[in-house]
Amino acid sequence: MNRSDSALKATKRAVTRHLVIGILIWTLIVGISLLWNVKREYDQYRHLAIKEAQSNYNKDISFRIWGSSHGGVYVPVTDRTPPNPALAHIPERDITTPSGRQLTLMNPAYMLRQIMEDYSSSYGIRGKITSNKLLNPNNAPDAWENAALQSFEKGSKEVLEFTTLDGKPFLRLMKPLYIEKSCLKCHDNQAYKIGDVRGGVGVSVPLDMYDNLRNKSVLTLLLSHFLFLVLGVGGMWLFNKRDLQRKAEALLAEEAIRRSEEKYRSIISTTAEGFWLLSVHDHKITEVNLAICEILKYKPEEMIGRSPAEFAKPEYRQTMSNIISRTKITNRRDFNGILLSKEGNEIHVHIQCTTIYNEDRKPEIAFAFITNINTQKELEDKLRSTNDTLITMNLDLEKRVFERTRKLEDSLASLKKLQNELIETGKMAALGGLVAGVAHEINTPIGIGITAASLLMDRTSKAMNDYHSGLLNGTAMDDYFQVANESSRMIFSNLTRTAELVKSFKQVAVDQVSQDRRVVHLHEYIEEFLLSLLPYTKKSRHVIKVECPADIQFDSYPGALAQIITNLIINSLVHGFEEIEFGSINLSISEENARIRIHYFDNGKGIDPDILKVLFHPFTTTKRGRGGFGLGMHIVYNLVTQSLGGSIRCESIPGNGVNFFIELPNPTPITSGFVI
Repeated sequence: MNRSDSALKATKRAVTRHLVIGILIWTLIVGISLLWNVKREYDQYRHLAIKEAQSNYNKDISFRIWGSSHGGVYVPVTDRTPPNPALAHIPERDITTPSGRQLTLMNPAYMLRQIMEDYSSSYGIRGKITSNKLLNPNNAPDAWENAALQSFEKGSKEVLEFTTLDGKPFLRLMKPLYIEKSCLKCHDNQAYKIGDVRGGVGVSVPLDMYDNLRNKSVLTLLLSHFLFLVLGVGGMWLFNKRDLQRKAEALLAEEAIRRSEEKYRSIISTTAEGFWLLSVHDHKITEVNLAICEILKYKPEEMIGRSPAEFAKPEYRQTMSNIISRTKITNRRDFNGILLSKEGNEIHVHIQCTTIYNEDRKPEIAFAFITNINTQKELEDKLRSTNDTLITMNLDLEKRVFERTRKLEDSLASLKKLQNELIETGKMAALGGLVAGVAHEINTPIGIGITAASLLMDRTSKAMNDYHSGLLNGTAMDDYFQVANESSRMIFSNLTRTAELVKSFKQVAVDQVSQDRRVVHLHEYIEEFLLSLLPYTKKSRHVIKVECPADIQFDSYPGALAQIITNLIINSLVHGFEEIEFGSINLSISEENARIRIHYFDNGKGIDPDILKVLFHPFTTTKRGRGGFGLGMHIVYNLVTQSLGGSIRCESIPGNGVNFFIELPNPTPITSGFVI
């Protein structure tokens, strides 16, 4: 099980644990909310029932006060309203109208009892006026009313209770009825005094309707809270699923970067050149490879943490320190120097210091490659010594020609021996030139490696942006991993090829000129190197069209031309066709008057006029902070104008693509060289 699998399992466990805890907390919150809302519904309906009871009580009391204020009301005598026996002591209880109609006096209690009966039959709300000193036996109190009347005698102002009546739920309310002056007209014979508790007026509100409404509300609460619970759990599950997916994708991306770094370290550790990774702050050594340890005979831990100048010959230390410090400003410095091995031996070296900057133009990485040139120096010294010896011998021969006639044979033999040494010395000196030739040849794989690395950086930056904005899906990740895999494989294969060339440069001295420049059939050569760009083009729907006569031959540095066209195509794919699905690249080549004319154009989004003015300047990019360094077009310009002795210009209107017009002499002038 590798580290990424272990990390992924640990992430899954953590996400699952968070999901379970989240569900439990959400369930608790929903449960508490449900209980609180159910209680609130119960309290609300009880409050409404109480309000209805109080409203009906106030209605009954208001009507009784009105009747009392008028001393009762005369109504026609009917079977339902016969003369009230309790009012027999009143002389005018019964009267006859001038028309002969019989009327009887209804006291307030009599009127209120009839109204309560009618209201109960119509609306279900019962009312009753009762007392323990009855004039009408029909008003006798029940057990609950009797208990309420007794509490009034003790000073209670109100009795309110949710109870049952005839087996059904009711809210019962009763308040005391006090003797007033108007009451004595009917109750004077009962020995009451003003202010005495004569009885009570009660209201009984049926709760069936309230219970039904409350039950419906509770059911609605149950359903809504269950829905909230399900939605919350579902949302948490979806969120955790997406969170797990994002974390898994991040782990896979980290693993891919880690493997890429391991490949890079493997290449650095196995290269024949020495390598120092330097701190960007104080330029102390932070990492070394095996080659520099072999050159200086130091162990890695003996070099790490020290300044490179400490390993220089004393008289070179200050100069070397100054040059490395200025690398922060000049980006790259190449110089020769003398280092001392652990045993104190002098080692002539060529040092190439490089500083890489981030998008804020602050140094991010500094490193140095160290090449042992002792053999080259020995050859130069030996050649110089041999030349001095020849001059001395020639002068000596002129002076002693007559004296050394007898030794002519020996001198001639000595001269032939020296000639042989000179020939061997010349071969060794040519070896230095071969190094430059190999450097020319490896520019093409290095260029492809740089282009592939740039694409990988762009795609990685885009994938990270999509991830942070929540747009990264499975298809995009598959595309990214395929591009990352193919780009990494291309970088590794080209850098491996470079390392093999450097290691085996002694074996490729068959024809040094053929590695510098050669004659190629331009159409065939372009079709061949376009195949190397399939990892960048086959996943898109963009089309590359080449129009080139089959008979054009180009005597030049084909590697430089390949890198020029490669950089232009990669720029179109990465920048020109951004957010464009169907792009078209056209490469039109012709020859006239010993000059190769190349017209490269695409139908992308074009170049902004402000960018177009500085297009060929170093560090001009539209993707700063997203993987772009702004060196691609600067390299193209140098290759066209310096390596191939030609010219290049660009025309573009935003939204209408881009046009590059390149003219190259055929053959390339001898004074030109394949340099970047």
